[in-house]
Amino acid sequence: MNLFDFLRFLKRNGNTYKIFKKYSKINSSDFSSKFQDPFLRNVFSRMFGVEDMPFSAILMTLAWLHNKCAGYPEGGFLEFAKAIEKRYLDPGGKISYSSRIEKIIVKNNHAAGIQLENGSTHLADIVISAADGHTTVFNMLNGRYINKKIQKIYETYPLFEPLVFVSFGVAKDVSDIPHAFARILKEPIEVGNRKVNIIF
Repeated sequence: MNLFDFLRFLKRNGNTYKIFKKYSKINSSDFSSKFQDPFLRNVFSRMFGVEDMPFSAILMTLAWLHNKCAGYPEGGFLEFAKAIEKRYLDPGGKISYSSRIEKIIVKNNHAAGIQLENGSTHLADIVISAADGHTTVFNMLNGRYINKKIQKIYETYPLFEPLVFVSFGVAKDVSDIPHAFARILKEPIEVGNRKVNIIF
């Protein structure tokens, strides 16, 4: 977005942008501290899994859901991934599963392919890394394209809090139970270096 695009955006969405900017300075924990009820205060600060999430991001997510332009795909993510896979395989595309990548091949400062752990190489016109940024920049590219900005990010930015997911199958009809709920634990459990007293 250049300056003229931004000015056009402000002309159409000025009031919305003011609200968004205001709440981008407040995180979910700050906002929830205004609740008098301790349960609401606790749950609301953690309802998205991250206590310091900008409240503007929560507003945006709720707005998408309200306008029905966001949601969960039927059948879950697996069916969504299978649809992408089929779209790629039908015209003759090939997928190599369970193939760990050792490094990204670079020619003339452009990603030109990949080398797998087994030593085989695969050249490509376009290489898209779906790995985390640290693995891509420091490992697959061997740190060749690190600048001061990237170095500062990985040395000083706070780490994302760990999330623990435990799933259980229940042999009963649960259609009358809300799709999500929270429970306050009598005794907190320790995850990483933090104590957790609420589960969803």
